[in-house]
Amino acid sequence: MDSSTVIASAAQLERRLIGERTKAALAVKRAEGARLGRQCVVPEAVLARILSRHRAGASYSAIAREPNEDGVATTYGGRAWYPSTIRNLVLSHANIA
Repeated sequence: MDSSTVIASAAQLERRLIGERTKAALAVKRAEGARLGRQCVVPEAVLARILSRHRAGASYSAIAREPNEDGVATTYGGRAWYPSTIRNLVLSHANIA
């Protein structure tokens, strides 16, 4: 076995160990109740409107249509509100909905 094979094997092992440590650390954070990922920056008024319409039984498509028709800007400069965006917001705020 030449030195490049040994180095490649060591690098592969280290990548695997880093992945395992990262996975374990994220599991601990989740168990502690920490929210992971990008923080939600949807204005409170818009979020309250979305959650209210969802509790009233409106579909994700119907809820997404309303801010588009009213000209409400999306959070990160997207072109439009989509049903999948509304669904993700509702699911990520289910504990406060």
